[in-house]
Amino acid sequence: TLEQMIEFLNHCKLAGVDIVDVSRGNTVTPALVYEVPPIDIPRGFNVENAAAIRKGTGLITCAVGRINDPKQAEEIIASGQADMVAVGRGQIADPEWVNKAAAGRASDITKCVACDQGCYDRYAGGHPMGITCLQNPRVGREAEFAVTKTKHPKKVLIAGGGMGGMEAAALLKERGHKVILCEASDALGGQFVLAGLAPRKGEMKDAALARARQLKRRRVDIRLKTKVTPALIKREKPDAVIVATGGEPIQLKVPGTDGRNVSDSVKVLTGKSKAKGNVAVIGGGLVGLEVAEYLAEKQPGVTSVNVIEMLGACGEGLGMLRKQSVDANLEREGVCTMVDTKCLAIKPGAVVVECGGCQQEIPADHVVIAVGSRAVDHSAIDQACEKLGIPYWVIGDARQARRAIDATAEAAEVVLEIDKA
Repeated sequence: TLEQMIEFLNHCKLAGVDIVDVSRGNTVTPALVYEVPPIDIPRGFNVENAAAIRKGTGLITCAVGRINDPKQAEEIIASGQADMVAVGRGQIADPEWVNKAAAGRASDITKCVACDQGCYDRYAGGHPMGITCLQNPRVGREAEFAVTKTKHPKKVLIAGGGMGGMEAAALLKERGHKVILCEASDALGGQFVLAGLAPRKGEMKDAALARARQLKRRRVDIRLKTKVTPALIKREKPDAVIVATGGEPIQLKVPGTDGRNVSDSVKVLTGKSKAKGNVAVIGGGLVGLEVAEYLAEKQPGVTSVNVIEMLGACGEGLGMLRKQSVDANLEREGVCTMVDTKCLAIKPGAVVVECGGCQQEIPADHVVIAVGSRAVDHSAIDQACEKLGIPYWVIGDARQARRAIDATAEAAEVVLEIDKA
């Protein structure tokens, strides 16, 4: 307990300890979630413990845990809750974190969003690179990705302003290339902004918008409401094209999907579709579970939420620690998950499913389709590049629907190829 820890540390103080760093969790129980805390865990979640220990021992005390902003760190120290602050993953996401903070350039910091995709999931999964980072794909390969101004500037057209497109634009601009970043919608950020609308994930939306502002400050040529077409490619005559057009929701092909009581995950998260009563979410992957949380937690008038997943488990696409947090929240909110269950049809007031060889009807006043994403069709861009002899690369969800870390990693690889060409 906290009281026992204070007693223990007072003994340590008598034995000559000068400073205590207050962390939390362990690696052998579900408390692992506090060792590499995902975005679901509040920022600065250890600070209260640090403050109590500082008061109870008089030791110089260091706070750590989801501290990713200089203002937050300064407030912790100024309020007397701790004498020092440690920033770990924040300096993986941006190795210049401290220098930028000292120079008063906090807005230029690329913040850790605690996605856990690179620093834990890939490491725990035995990825050959060990620790990587969604926000900083150069981690562990700093020498290879060392920034040198190119002697042969190229004009690069990027189709799509999601995380992959923005990462490519930032790296190319840094190296001295001329970049044109085109986004078909009216804002940069793509799926990362949408993901930030789910419960506890607002930092992802903030990070995407912050990256967009950084690109504007670096004077990247950003063109919103501009779809890359063969005519645009022909007019701009780029030396290279990066296709980062992202993905779009897969349409479920069963009777009843055209009903007035049916919508998709994007419409629900953006508030374009309101649900009431009993709600069925078809699809128990990353998006399906987040939509279920959103409905149960934030949508007034929803009485029950059932997640229907045809595979043997829900949460594909969620890392271990994020899944642990999401599962706990689903249980708290009373969301029911049904696995090995196939949706056969949608009717007014019910969803027809098959489970264990038997058919049954699940009450559903509203149905949300969240069965995954597929690449947006970019064949016209590909064909135009091939016809004009322009080299092009396809990255992120435009290649195959995956996680954001794949998009930024591929963006970095492509920039190296363009730079060396």
